[in-house]
Amino acid sequence: GTKIGKRWRFHKEAIDEFRLAEQMGQENATMLENLGEAYLSLKDYDRSLEMYNRVSRIDSRNVRILSKIGELYYEKGELARAMPVYGRGPQREPLTAHARVAYMNMGNILDDAQRYDEAIMMYEKALAISPKDDATFYNLGLAYVHIPISRKSLDKEQIERFHAAVLEAGNAPVHAFSTAGKR
Repeated sequence: GTKIGKRWRFHKEAIDEFRLAEQMGQENATMLENLGEAYLSLKDYDRSLEMYNRVSRIDSRNVRILSKIGELYYEKGELARAMPVYGRGPQREPLTAHARVAYMNMGNILDDAQRYDEAIMMYEKALAISPKDDATFYNLGLAYVHIPISRKSLDKEQIERFHAAVLEAGNAPVHAFSTAGKR
């Protein structure tokens, strides 16, 4: 309990300091992001989202913040709100690690919604960025497995991709996580 109490006090003090700076007109993207992090550490997701959204308005090119906003919506179970936020990241920085994670997270949401074809497409986009990523192969293999048997009329290329995904998944951890994903 002592470490948690100290951490809580530290974050509460940080929030007080950031709020004071904000009242003095010293608001900037870094301060708001740090304030969002402090709220996040206290599991105050709504206030954290508020700060991250303010950062996004100040710095609309900040893909890292988009990832954080998407993750918070995902964590809150607001998947319909998470999807478009995740989608904006790859539009801004198409071939980055942030884009790969966004595609993974969108794939996870689509897989959970039983929209397997779309999930597979997202995992394929993630693999185009990072072709040897075990977690992505694992999730791709799961999405193929989830497709109902009646719909498994795959062409030769899809079958080869499925086999590669299953083989790679065998090397992946039991649960392959993206930043906010379930697998």
